Amino acid sequence: MWKICYARQQITGLLPSIDFPEGADFELTPPTGPTDEIFRYTLFSKQHTPSELRTIQDWVIDRNIRTVSGVADVVAFGGPIKTYDVNVNPELLSQYDLTALDVFDAISKSNVNVGGDVIEKSAQAFVVRGIGLINNMDDIRNIVIKNVKGTSLLVKNVADIKESNQPRLGMVARGHETDVVEGIVLMRKGIDPSPVLKALKEKLKS
Repeated sequence: MWKICYARQQITGLLPSIDFPEGADFELTPPTGPTDEIFRYTLFSKQHTPSELRTIQDWVIDRNIRTVSGVADVVAFGGPIKTYDVNVNPELLSQYDLTALDVFDAISKSNVNVGGDVIEKSAQAFVVRGIGLINNMDDIRNIVIKNVKGTSLLVKNVADIKESNQPRLGMVARGHETDVVEGIVLMRKGIDPSPVLKALKEKLKS
């Protein structure tokens, strides 16, 4: 299997350097096929909303399942996908000589990891880096856009932040549950499904 992965990496790296005819484009087929669906599961709860279940699916279950050897992809359906909406005030932006793009750039830069340096002490080396990870609305509100006469101008000074959801494209129901979250696990081509399925069940139990 590692030979297939290596070959795909090589092809992906070489394709952009090829001079294709005008109007022609390229695309590498996914490592799964129409018959590589190996496992389905649904999430429902009396304590969690469909939106919370979708968040658990996308940020916890999905990432754990992808660690199983042989899994190519996890596709999720159902449940509203949570977002944070930032509604800027045009009058305040004008007052501080800002644009909506300035606010967007400040939020984007605050949500990325930045490499630092290596500090050597005795026989040990410590890697220093900046972790930028937005966890809630307060983190967004307190992001610094710029300094005005020695005072930090924050996102909350020019915008309102609220929790929202992406537009829903459909719903998933199962039995008497009318709004659940479904996950579909896809297996890599050419893999023996038995050990993958066994590992999946153990992973989901934990």
